[in-house]
Amino acid sequence: DGGVGWRNDITPHLVTRGYRIYNPVIDQPKATGISSTILKEQLAELDLYQESCGKIVWTDLMALCNAQVVVAKLDKHLSAGSYGELTVARLKGIPVFAWIDLPDGLKSLPAWAVGCIDHYSLHKLDFYKLIPTAEALGGRSNQLGLPFYETANWLGSW
Repeated sequence: DGGVGWRNDITPHLVTRGYRIYNPVIDQPKATGISSTILKEQLAELDLYQESCGKIVWTDLMALCNAQVVVAKLDKHLSAGSYGELTVARLKGIPVFAWIDLPDGLKSLPAWAVGCIDHYSLHKLDFYKLIPTAEALGGRSNQLGLPFYETANWLGSW
C-alpha cells in the first residue's frame, strides 16, 4: 500500500502526543505537484523524470531537516531514499524511532542503518509506546517526520 496503512494507523497516536506530522505519502505530492502516476508517466522522458525526482528528494529533505524526530517503519520495502533519510537524521542529530518489521529484526539491516537508529522496537504496540511526547523531547519544533515509504516511508520506510 506504499506505506499508507501504517502511517494512517500511527498518525492519530502521534497527534495526541503533540506532534504535527509530515507524511510524504500525502504531503509530498501536494508540495511538488508530482504524484506517483505522473512520475511513472515521466519515465519516457528521462530529463523530466530526473528533474521530478530531484524535486521530491529536495521536498522530503527540507521536511526532514525541520523535524524534531523521525518515525520509521523498516521492512522489506526499504529503498535507497530510506537509508539516505536515516543518514541525514543522524547527521542533523534528529532522533530516529524505528519499528523494525523484519524476520531477523535488527540483524536484517545493514550496519550503516543500525548506526543511524536511536530507539527501536520489533513489535508495533511497543513501538507506539516508545515514542515520547513532543513536549518531553523539547527541541526545535514539534514537527514529526514520517520518512520512509513502505515500497521504499516517511511515516517508516521516510
